[in-house]
Amino acid sequence: KPPKDFYSFVMSSQIMAGEAIKIAAEAHRRNMPYCMGSLYWQLNDCWPVSSWSAIDYYGAPKALHYAVKKAFKPVLISVKQEAEGFKTTLVSDLLKPISGRLEIEVLDFSGKVLKRTTQTVYLEANGTLTVPIMPISYIKGLDPSNTLIRYRLVEGEQEVANQIQYLAKPKELNLQNPELKLRKLNEHSVEIRCSYLAKDVCITLPGALPSDNYFDLVPGEKKIIQL
Repeated sequence: KPPKDFYSFVMSSQIMAGEAIKIAAEAHRRNMPYCMGSLYWQLNDCWPVSSWSAIDYYGAPKALHYAVKKAFKPVLISVKQEAEGFKTTLVSDLLKPISGRLEIEVLDFSGKVLKRTTQTVYLEANGTLTVPIMPISYIKGLDPSNTLIRYRLVEGEQEVANQIQYLAKPKELNLQNPELKLRKLNEHSVEIRCSYLAKDVCITLPGALPSDNYFDLVPGEKKIIQL
């Protein structure tokens, strides 16, 4: 939504820059072997400024840095919404195949599971796999401003990759107070939970480099952040 002040303007622009690079990087990776890698602009700033760099003048990672980190993980679930439905592509840079299952859940922003499906998948080493399109009719009747699709690629009991797909544009999402709850685990880690969808959660702590930041958190999940 339109930023209400200068701080919101800066935060919104940084989140948007991260989303833009994420979209581009995922599109490139889906095109393996036509495209086998990407370089992005830009890494860092040479003076204090609000820009599309990944790291600011003082050395702190910005939203784009964390977006790139996720988009370039060895195993990726990339979802593209098309006219007929949601096209899902699994991408792997690993030198060994993955034999597992793709779990797909449709949830509302309070964390309630509305639909669930699972399919067995085999992802070749250093390859891609496009799974059957989820038709638009599958989510017919659901409120797009209050619904998301969560994807999990699981091998054995281990989660290999995950992704969240929204049904509406960010400015159209019905975001409420997520009621974030933080619990200190030790001197260098915290646990975060929420009661309602938390979008683009940012942890700011002077001198600390969070292991993850600008992430989305779904009710019922917990996120452990190393500082």
